[in-house]
Amino acid sequence: MNLTIIEEEVYKFNREFFSEISYTTEECLDFIEQNYLHTPKENYTIVGEFLSNTLRNFRILDSTFMSQTLKKINSDVKYLKTLYDVTIEDSRNIKDIFESEFISSSASFSNFAKEIIKVQNIRNPTDEDRKEKKRVSALLLELKEVYYKTFQEIFKDDKKYFLESLMLCLNSKIYYLDKLLWSEASASMVITKHFQVLKIKNKLNTRDYLLYTTGLMRPYTKEYRYLQSCLRIYK
Repeated sequence: MNLTIIEEEVYKFNREFFSEISYTTEECLDFIEQNYLHTPKENYTIVGEFLSNTLRNFRILDSTFMSQTLKKINSDVKYLKTLYDVTIEDSRNIKDIFESEFISSSASFSNFAKEIIKVQNIRNPTDEDRKEKKRVSALLLELKEVYYKTFQEIFKDDKKYFLESLMLCLNSKIYYLDKLLWSEASASMVITKHFQVLKIKNKLNTRDYLLYTTGLMRPYTKEYRYLQSCLRIYK
């Protein structure tokens, strides 16, 4: 069996399986490159939930808050996060994907299986026929193991690549969501007034808002630990 044929079938299958994440990440990474956008080294994906909650709270304070650009970035962040979670879940069981989806799509494996089925379906088999049936049945199982090993290796590599690319896009989007959120918050009279009342005037940024928020919380709660993890990227 030519291993190259199996590999080509796996790559073809993966292109279809990861088609949505592939298209999305390629489009996003091209946009980042073409517009010379900053790609932060820090993991801004951690702070995504906090920013989403902050944005929602600001909308309650000021119904006019959030430009179309901020709305688009926020929508992109939600979509990318959902796509990441769905991909993780859908690609979790490689063995099941192989058995239920890939092997039936493999033309080369189907051709081998058809030839072996012919041997297995011989009527009034002789002793030689029974020996051949046993031999080809074992051969089919061995062949399937070769297919699975190849599929598993390539699928894992492709999955890792696509998820890392998606996280790069998500990280960049959340970075700009952070910057734009506070830029627009500073332009809102309602929100700036709110911060003045809280006595955190001129501190419209995620770091200082996190410090203010955690300063009011009971330490060592789950939420407190989460916000502390968010703070680490701003140090």
